Amino acid sequence: MSLNTLPVGVIVTAENCGHCNKMRGDGRLLSSTAINREKTHPTLPGGNYFDEVFMIKLITGNSKQIPAPIKYRIYNIHMNDFNNPNSGVKSISFFTLSPDKPGAVIERIFSKGENEKTNIETLIVGSLKNIKEETKSEIKWIDTVNSYIPKEIVNYILFYPQSAVFSAKSWDMAIKGEKSLYGFVNGLKTKDTAPYSVIREKQPQQEDPIAFFQSYVDGTRELPDSPVLSIVQQTTPKEVKTTPKESPEQKTADVVRMSTGCQGIGYIINSIS
Repeated sequence: MSLNTLPVGVIVTAENCGHCNKMRGDGRLLSSTAINREKTHPTLPGGNYFDEVFMIKLITGNSKQIPAPIKYRIYNIHMNDFNNPNSGVKSISFFTLSPDKPGAVIERIFSKGENEKTNIETLIVGSLKNIKEETKSEIKWIDTVNSYIPKEIVNYILFYPQSAVFSAKSWDMAIKGEKSLYGFVNGLKTKDTAPYSVIREKQPQQEDPIAFFQSYVDGTRELPDSPVLSIVQQTTPKEVKTTPKESPEQKTADVVRMSTGCQGIGYIINSIS
């Protein structure tokens, strides 16, 4: 299966955010071996470390299959300033499984280099020997950001760090500017009218990011690319015409439709988030 057809899981962090700095360090994935040896790296929400074990669970939707299938495109979007969601993107990390090193994770870090160009750093973490490569691209940084991240991501940023999920269709169409970005943030609800955004709450109740991501690929929660409209058609009782020898009857029909093409009376439209 092509990675481009997979849903997108996002962890959003920012500069000057104490929790973010403790969570992810410099943004480079850590080896669980090093973490277990030094015991110095702070934990993520849910008691997770920012290592290849955590990323494998996110990428696979915490699948127990062997080998585990890839369920997500995972991004860490790191903003320039946690006080300003419009400050721009400082770096983008993309995570996926290594195709030839079982148990290893590939991290590609995109960041701004000299002359507004893009630096690309590739890490393979979890193999017997971690591998690091660095290259310079002639692609402008702003073009790199716009090719990977929808501009409307700012509508989903209310706090740091936070996790969010988006369908492949919604994410890719939003990048092309063809449709408003629609998705879900851990602990928050999403407006059901475009342009979509999260609804502010004073004390959002977040869950473990692993469980949050898993719920959208194991059937617990749905991941539509736009609000789902449930249309309920209710018809009033109708008297059945009969001959004098037959007794009158009354029939009631309650019909549920999931298409805007159904017709009738008494429509109730509920937005399901």
